[in-house]
Amino acid sequence: MILNLIWMIVLGIKGNEWAWRSRKFESVEQFRETQAIWSKWGLIIFIVMLVLSGISFALGIGAVILGGGINPGAFR
Repeated sequence: MILNLIWMIVLGIKGNEWAWRSRKFESVEQFRETQAIWSKWGLIIFIVMLVLSGISFALGIGAVILGGGINPGAFR
C-alpha cells in the first residue's frame, strides 16, 4: 500500500513530463488536449473501480451476515 502511494505521488509529479517526452506532439495545445482526455478517462476508470470495490465489499459483508458467518470447511 505504501509503495502504491509512493508510485501515485511520483506519477503525479513526473507524469506530464514523461508523457511530453514519450511522443511528438504538434503543439503544446495538442498535448494539453490529449492530457485532458487521459485525465477524464483516468477519473472515469477510478470511479468505476471505486464503485465495483464498494459493491464487492457490500456483497462480501452481506454473504457473511446472511450466511451466518464463514464456514471454514468450505475452503478445504
